[in-house]
Amino acid sequence: ESAPLAFPNASWDAENSRIIFSALTGNVTVSANFRECEYDVNLSVVSTNVISTATDVIEVNSQSSVLNRTNTALFNKEFEFKVNLEEGYEIQSVTANNVDLVALSDGVYVCKITGNTDIKVTISKKSFTVVANFAYNDVYNYYADDSCIRGAGSYYYGSTFGINVDLPEMFVITSWTINGVRNSNISTYWGWNNI
Repeated sequence: ESAPLAFPNASWDAENSRIIFSALTGNVTVSANFRECEYDVNLSVVSTNVISTATDVIEVNSQSSVLNRTNTALFNKEFEFKVNLEEGYEIQSVTANNVDLVALSDGVYVCKITGNTDIKVTISKKSFTVVANFAYNDVYNYYADDSCIRGAGSYYYGSTFGINVDLPEMFVITSWTINGVRNSNISTYWGWNNI
């Protein structure tokens, strides 16, 4: 669609970015002023499990960025941002328009802007595996199998878990060894807070 210009017999063709002259009656000098285009850069954080309570997960220009707020960047310029996570969280992926980005260092990412850009940071709580096993007792020719152990499995960072052992009456627990540290607790239950 054409729009009239402040010049006789000239109109602007926005679809084709051009000036159309009609009924030209003499020489015309045309000059254009221009500036670099600014593009929208939208930042969002998605959690695959329990969401972080942090409000300053992403920094832009060394300042916390409000998520889901539009930042701007110039065409063909690098947009730099840093991902800060609370303890116990990890980055699953960082994408710009669904293309994976790789951190330069210590959570710093750079994206070259070629148009409007959606940057998505996917985070999750770290998860850990708790494995419980018991050695063979050669005196009684008995091996505690998985059916007598309850509580082993996967847990998220900060979880509380417990291990229960159901042994035949002729056995008692004399100690627990956890990550190489022996504990002389004679209970059939062992609990741990904040893994």
